[in-house]
Amino acid sequence: MKRTLLYCYIVTLLSVIFVLPVDARSGSLSLTPPYLPHRGEVMASSTSHSQAMGGEVINYVVEFRNAGSSTWTGYQLRGSAVNAEVAVSSSEIFSIADSSWVSSTTIRRGNATAAPGRSLRFEFDARAPVVQGDYTMIFELWDNNQKVDGGKAMFALDVLLNTPSDYQEPIFASRQLVDEPNIRVGLNKPKGKVQFKSQFLYYVYSGAEERGVLSENEQASLEYKNGVYSFKSASMEFESRDYVRLAPVEMSNYFRIVNYERKLRGRRNINFNVYRGAMEYRYSPEHRAVYVINELPLDLYTAGVTETSNDAPVEYIKALQVAARSYAYYKFNYRRQSKRIFHVVATTADQLYLGYNSELSMPRVARATQDTYGQMVTYNGAPIVTPYFSRTNGRTLSWRDGWSSSSVPMPWLMSVEAKYDKGLRKNGHGVGMSMHDASLRAVRDGWGYEQILQYYYSGVEVERIY
Repeated sequence: MKRTLLYCYIVTLLSVIFVLPVDARSGSLSLTPPYLPHRGEVMASSTSHSQAMGGEVINYVVEFRNAGSSTWTGYQLRGSAVNAEVAVSSSEIFSIADSSWVSSTTIRRGNATAAPGRSLRFEFDARAPVVQGDYTMIFELWDNNQKVDGGKAMFALDVLLNTPSDYQEPIFASRQLVDEPNIRVGLNKPKGKVQFKSQFLYYVYSGAEERGVLSENEQASLEYKNGVYSFKSASMEFESRDYVRLAPVEMSNYFRIVNYERKLRGRRNINFNVYRGAMEYRYSPEHRAVYVINELPLDLYTAGVTETSNDAPVEYIKALQVAARSYAYYKFNYRRQSKRIFHVVATTADQLYLGYNSELSMPRVARATQDTYGQMVTYNGAPIVTPYFSRTNGRTLSWRDGWSSSSVPMPWLMSVEAKYDKGLRKNGHGVGMSMHDASLRAVRDGWGYEQILQYYYSGVEVERIY
């Protein structure tokens, strides 16, 4: 089916200073204040389909700008459909939920912020209504359980046929979802100055004290000597005994460490020195060294984890990204109880995290992360650690066989056959998922990502946690 670009209908009230706005629908004077605290505008929107079969998955992109007077701090994006032949306000609502949604009505939710004038962009899937007909697909933005005025995107959709008889609608668990956490990544231990630059505005802090604002494309130099942090840019300069933190307006914004070179064999034309979220420059008493730390939402971290290739089988990539998210969440919960100043490192000592440039160079990995948003491997309802490795010689190791010194029972890490590894030389610790075997099971056996995960991790479920 030909993919078309369809811009949504945008309903806005225009106001001019000193002039009372007129309601375009009734012609009467509107007494709505021109700058509401929770007001938004649809800046851009697109969809992959204007026609579909019942239950067909459709991709949408919507961007909302904060046109109000207060910062959005806790968003929800909700979706539904109505019959196009009746009023949009009709009480007859049709479900369009996809299995990637948080619930039957909520597409995404999180704590990403958007100050006045800033935007939130969403890319997501929805399903066409199950019955043939003409519909209006409606996507609404809420902030802290309050509907954002003007934050509504609408798309026309022609459903050509009813769903087939064997169609199954998404089923959503009754689990109470948690807020998506921010994870802290120890990027590197710089030996000299750190040069920071971003095309986005960043707030500069010394400990908890705000020192000022680093403008777009303004470069800053950070240094640590004899217990003193120094910060210098064109607009500000200070010294402090408190660590330095640079925080973006939105956690999806990214920065570059100008004088940091991080290249990989086989991809030497890319410098992986760009990262989303916040940056801290902080001394670690545990390691007796100063670290560059990247703090960002867990799924943005997962999208920057690169343990496979961009052309790998998609179900295998999904399995790997769910395992990577599960592993990171386990480390987040385990290490936040300690005095460590970060949860994971950016190397294969934990997981190979390459950041924003990895998202750009490996879009299928980034998309697989988005398609499995918030999903983790659980055992008896609790998220678990999910180790994985390159390949074994025909059988994985149990937790006790791989790490005999550990006294912690992990019954989901049992020894299983890795039939496509037979005759190969073992590479890696051998516990959990064999990446080589899993990729071939996706290609040759047609396994989906949940089946892959439930094979290598015994007695588990794949559940949405946030």
